[in-house]
Amino acid sequence: MYKEFVSPILDHLDSETGHHLALNFLNRLQQIPGGLELLRKLYSFEDPKLEREVLGLKFKNPVGVAAGLDKNGVAVASLHALGFSFVIVGSVTLEPQEGNPKPRQWYKNGMSFNSLGFPSQGAKEVNENLNQYKNRNGLIGISIGRNKNTSNQDAPKEYAKIMEILYGNADFFELGISSPNTVDLGELQKKDYLHAILQATKCDKPVFIKISPDLTLRELDDVIDLASYFKVGIAASNTTKDPNLKLNFGEEFKNKIGGFGGNSQVFSDMSTRQIIYINGQVPVIGIGGINGPERAREKFDAGASLVAINTALREKGLGIAGLINRGIL
Repeated sequence: MYKEFVSPILDHLDSETGHHLALNFLNRLQQIPGGLELLRKLYSFEDPKLEREVLGLKFKNPVGVAAGLDKNGVAVASLHALGFSFVIVGSVTLEPQEGNPKPRQWYKNGMSFNSLGFPSQGAKEVNENLNQYKNRNGLIGISIGRNKNTSNQDAPKEYAKIMEILYGNADFFELGISSPNTVDLGELQKKDYLHAILQATKCDKPVFIKISPDLTLRELDDVIDLASYFKVGIAASNTTKDPNLKLNFGEEFKNKIGGFGGNSQVFSDMSTRQIIYINGQVPVIGIGGINGPERAREKFDAGASLVAINTALREKGLGIAGLINRGIL
């Protein structure tokens, strides 16, 4: 039904417009009596064999929603009801910001390209949004990122402030330091910057470092060393700046600021290779190119503890979590 009726309608809309319509639908549904129960009956799949424990947190299954899908935490309950054990909200910035000029998001045949630039309602507003989920049926991770006009030198202090505001509503945090859509943000993956951020954000809750699939092995070694030292995990990985993959959207995208993601085996393999290289030294959330059980199994076989999807929800529809969880069993 999704592929026959819903997807063709979304194909005729600007990708970001379709994204917001879908989130608004899920937001409205979670406010209607019986709406969440309906989603659970239609889409969710549960089995005790799917349960995982990672960094001291218990996940009812290993499949979650990656950052970027619900940036402001407006549809968390509905996403949990669809069968996702965790939702990573954000990335959330300290102050509200519009992000990059539109158009800034594209979708084609399961693939995505975005140059959003962290559009966010800001930490205080997002915290208000999350206050409604006190009795939730899943975990909430929060991805935090710096405002566009904040220098990298000031980033550690800003990340700590965001974490402080959102602390009560987070089960875990993700450090958004690798998005290719904000100028110089990726520099925060370098050893000195990352050490300062991890030192500033030390807390009693689990933390994951979101990395770029474009890191060199030497850069990845530095991240692994710091993750091991601070006893945090790694989310591998973000979208890629690879110009050859950007060409899937046209010649004009080759040098465009932004990241390619979604259903591409080449892209999926980039994050899988990183997971293999990490080799279980720290817990890993596998992200990138996952659109069904087979790709999810590739991440688990490589060493991931959990997986998270984004574009696959647009490609495959609301039943994607149940599809993957059934496939895992």
